[in-house]
Amino acid sequence: MTRKRRSLRSPGRCSTIPRVGWIEDNIQACLRLAECRERLGDKEAAFTAITRTLQYDSPRAEFCCRLGAWHVEQGQLHPAIYWYELAVMLPRETASMGVKNEAFATWIPNLQLALCYDRLGQHERANLFNETALLHLPGHPSMLYNRTYFQKLLGDKYVSLQPQETAGEKKE
Repeated sequence: MTRKRRSLRSPGRCSTIPRVGWIEDNIQACLRLAECRERLGDKEAAFTAITRTLQYDSPRAEFCCRLGAWHVEQGQLHPAIYWYELAVMLPRETASMGVKNEAFATWIPNLQLALCYDRLGQHERANLFNETALLHLPGHPSMLYNRTYFQKLLGDKYVSLQPQETAGEKKE
């Protein structure tokens, strides 16, 4: 085992994140630590690292999506829905110069909400979230697969949010 790996696994090392410095760097450090802990199979330490971002600022979309994913893995769909819905509703950060991945505020939470609601048997609601996700990333293979799934499952109750063609338009 390498020295780096040992330090990541030992609870007292590499688990303390400074409370000084640029807030954006501190938040990213927490999120990266959570990824490392996750890859090492330490789900609880990953959860702790994710929630540590709250020591620096209010919840952000990436935090909400990661916490939602943690709840999905625990089989806790209702708390997961709460966090994914919050990710969609949070105001977009325009003043921050930190690293932002818009996917965490757009298609990712909508796709995950589709998954959660489908598992809860709320297929019409799941369909709407999948369609909303497709508005942000129209060619995503998982969402296109889901579209076919919901079309077959819902039949006449299926709803598409894609713009409809007008009489003179042709599909390319």
